[in-house]
Amino acid sequence: DHRDLHSFPTRRSSDLYTPEMHLLLIKKIKLPSKALFHMLFGDESILLQGTLPLASSIFKDDHLKHSLWRCNSKQKLSRVVWNSIFKVPCALQTIERIDNNKYYNIVQETPYLRFVFGINRKIIMRFIIYNVDSKTSKLMIYYNLGDENSNVLNWFTRKVTHQIMLFRIEALEKKLNESIKQIINSNKKISMAIQLFGPITKYDSNEMTKEEGLFEKSVYFVP
Repeated sequence: DHRDLHSFPTRRSSDLYTPEMHLLLIKKIKLPSKALFHMLFGDESILLQGTLPLASSIFKDDHLKHSLWRCNSKQKLSRVVWNSIFKVPCALQTIERIDNNKYYNIVQETPYLRFVFGINRKIIMRFIIYNVDSKTSKLMIYYNLGDENSNVLNWFTRKVTHQIMLFRIEALEKKLNESIKQIINSNKKISMAIQLFGPITKYDSNEMTKEEGLFEKSVYFVP
């Protein structure tokens, strides 16, 4: 995606992915961007469940596992989050761009969700993290519901989904604020974040994993 920090001087940062995506959260945080990135997406992050758009038994925190980040030849990293009890994928996360300790652009999508009338849509989220200065970063979270221009997906479904997303982001922000307190007073915030929330463990491969293949075929019914 070509929309990045170079666009910021000519567009308000909150408008970067609108109108095609809905802005859920814009938050200034007194942490370097790399520390925040590891808090949300590190191998041992306790915030993983909070980033997922749905809350159900399939997405329970203590049941969640994830693969290692697979780095392809275009330097995009991807991993699948799945439920270890039901053996089903919950989300595909893709780090589209890293500018180390300056800028991070992550996309997360659910498997296809089957809404009323047999309509299949994915909930797609985008997390933007970037440095405001050496001690402060900004987090922006967006989402959309597949092809929202389609008239088939009715107003009620979009409205309910939006309320669920607002509720989920409120819960994530609460967990994030609690986690920030663990490292805010540290003199080495980035090191502390990696220690508490894990590194980004990756391997190089252009071959889709078994989990990614299963993710592509999955469809969940949404009552």
